[in-house]
Amino acid sequence: MIGSFLGKGSIPAVGISFGVDRIYDALVERQETKQKTNTKVYIIPIKTLNESMKIAQQLRDAGINADIDLNDKGPSKNLEYANSLGTPYVVFVGKKELEENKVKLRDMKSGKEEMMKIEDVINKFPNVSGL
Repeated sequence: MIGSFLGKGSIPAVGISFGVDRIYDALVERQETKQKTNTKVYIIPIKTLNESMKIAQQLRDAGINADIDLNDKGPSKNLEYANSLGTPYVVFVGKKELEENKVKLRDMKSGKEEMMKIEDVINKFPNVSGL
């Protein structure tokens, strides 16, 4: 029964109450690893809302679940928000990036950032249906 909570097969437990402490631990582990959103890319516009909306649409047209900040929050607040939801990637769109015809992609797990064209961002998601 405990293994079914985690999807890992059998988990040893003893006692008449089926190991309540083990069940609790399994539920906590499941909650910690669960992504709270289907969004794969969260877009942070830096005084570039119109251009960022177009980029969001390009990602969505490619079948990538994308969300965008419409409240003009700062980058640090947006990063906190994306991290709290478990969003795997963040795209920064600022004037500098637009001048280079690129965006800055941040891998939220590793923290690595790189400048790239939007087409290259789309190509990072090869398992998206419709590509």
